[in-house]
Amino acid sequence: MNLEKIENASLDKVFSAEVPGDEEGISLEQIALLTDFPEDFIKKELLIDGNEISMKEFRIKVLEYLEKTIQFEK
Repeated sequence: MNLEKIENASLDKVFSAEVPGDEEGISLEQIALLTDFPEDFIKKELLIDGNEISMKEFRIKVLEYLEKTIQFEK
């Protein structure tokens, strides 16, 4: 399986996707309630400043976090 091809395709989709509501903000409190992670953990791990983030920025931050913490075996 060509994991590099999969990784690049996923990145392209996330960074170039135009989704309705992308620019709408979501608060860290809402994210914490939805994910059951503490707000401080979310801020620290996703490197988020402030108490609100756009959905597009949130998707990008989560993808960056996953890429940092998950290693594909090649």
